[in-house]
Amino acid sequence: MCAVRNPQPTKMLLLLLACGLGGCAGSASAQSLPRSLAVATSQPSQEQPPPASGVLKHAKTWETAYDSPQQYDATFGFTSWSYVAPYIDLVMAPASVVDTNVHAGGVQTMTYADPNFCSGSYADGPNKFASPDCAAFPADAFYADGHGNVLTVSYNGTIQQRVGNPASPSLQTLTSAFVKAVTQQYPFAAALVDDATVPTSAYPGAMCWGLGTLGHGPYSCGGAPGGPALSPFDATHTLADWQNGEQAIGASLSVPAIFNGLQGGNLTGTGEPAPIVAVVLRTPGAWGAMCDGCFYTASNAFTVTGPVLDSRLAGVMQLVAAGKNVIVLNDNVTDPAARERGLAITMLAYDAGHVWEGGGPCGNVSHIHACPEAALTFYNAYGAYPAKPSSLAAGTGVYAREFASCYRNGIAAGPCAAVVNVDPYGAHALPSLRNTYAHTVQIAGTSLCNCFGDSGSVGLTGPAAPKALPPASGYVLFP
Repeated sequence: MCAVRNPQPTKMLLLLLACGLGGCAGSASAQSLPRSLAVATSQPSQEQPPPASGVLKHAKTWETAYDSPQQYDATFGFTSWSYVAPYIDLVMAPASVVDTNVHAGGVQTMTYADPNFCSGSYADGPNKFASPDCAAFPADAFYADGHGNVLTVSYNGTIQQRVGNPASPSLQTLTSAFVKAVTQQYPFAAALVDDATVPTSAYPGAMCWGLGTLGHGPYSCGGAPGGPALSPFDATHTLADWQNGEQAIGASLSVPAIFNGLQGGNLTGTGEPAPIVAVVLRTPGAWGAMCDGCFYTASNAFTVTGPVLDSRLAGVMQLVAAGKNVIVLNDNVTDPAARERGLAITMLAYDAGHVWEGGGPCGNVSHIHACPEAALTFYNAYGAYPAKPSSLAAGTGVYAREFASCYRNGIAAGPCAAVVNVDPYGAHALPSLRNTYAHTVQIAGTSLCNCFGDSGSVGLTGPAAPKALPPASGYVLFP
């Protein structure tokens, strides 16, 4: 996430200052968290309509506080986070006055660490806002080729990053010490461990031995002393080493870990979940994982179809089935059709108590980053919680899931369904469903509600879904 991004100056203050975290000795205790963020142990709900008092008015939501104090002041007041509390459940904030004000407003906060793709103040293209700043970390904290060349990667040719080796005791100790200092000073409820993906899965063919060449085009290994780093880039380390190292980092945190890595996919191309899933399941006190942009894309159909989609869905399903939590992040997709498809895919693995939504492009005026579709919640799914994506097959090339009790802003809206064409090439027939649906959702605007200058809404009376679902499409259906 932010250690690999180069945001615009208006967003840089909070987004990049938010990048700083790691851990401290001793596993986190779920009992130390507010009830809303406690590490879940219950199984996902199924065949049980919620009591009237238990219906959420919106899906559990997450945002990053990357806007400046001046921007917040222009809309609702930087110190008035109580205005945001009805719409946002968890905010990733920097260790600064931002966290203090968010927390004082009644919103729980989390902090950030990226020991995996570690930006710092070293060499070319430094990220001066990175934390921890790994410039002074020893070489053995990173993958190296045995000739003094550290494995590096760059985002957009602007920020140089070293690729951390999570199996390294140095990286574990230094990250833990940094996080301990942060969490002792500020009341963070959790910590995001970013870029928790196997390096070659995240940036295939884009890594160098030593410092590569930064510029306006792709990152070049032409200037790197060791040249390109090709997979397998380190024969002395295995996937098990990587997973054990991530587990050690997560277990060392003073607050529960949220690993951002479900989007990393698997290493076989056959639909197994990302390697980070096993880490979350084994890590004591781990809160869950993030799926960064998993189901949201305006263009690349192959990330929302086929083995890639199956891998991401399988990861969410395994974690939710184990009582862990998942944040599904909409990463800068504003097209309503793509947003509806992303919501439909999310519904395939949805559980109201365990699946959270994060809005990347939402709240562009009010700086409340919750999308209007977060106003929808879904209960009483027909059948057991899906064990795997293929459990939802509803005819050739289509996944579907129905809920008996669906709500908008906490008000009953009848049954609803999600249908997704998981074929990137061909159209497939709308499957037969338990209930009859005459409408699809209509998504508009950027914010959860009409508030603080944004216009945002989710309607339930859109046109009927097509009888032949287009390739890589998804629809949310209402009566």
